[in-house]
Amino acid sequence: MALAEALRGHGSRVATAEDGQLGLERACNLILFDVMMPGVDGYRVCLKLRRRSCKPSILMLTAKGMVDDRVAGLETDADDYLVKPISMKELIARVRALFRRASG
Repeated sequence: MALAEALRGHGSRVATAEDGQLGLERACNLILFDVMMPGVDGYRVCLKLRRRSCKPSILMLTAKGMVDDRVAGLETDADDYLVKPISMKELIARVRALFRRASG
């Protein structure tokens, strides 16, 4: 929840979900999620989101930092992949970049 509060502090509207299925139901313009979610993992969430007509920007935020993990995330069509621990400053910059690309 600290991440949600930090994003809200930078002017973002944030909805949270406790698992992958709820995340799919609450999907919006930018999705930021962990690969290792209960229920539906992040890779499957990403693939399911990409099948929809409305395609949000997707940033995977996870502790899975091996090259094969990062490649798997990007191959499921994630827009970005960030490995924990993260710098909040970098996260905010990446979120802003995704919004710029989406609106441009």
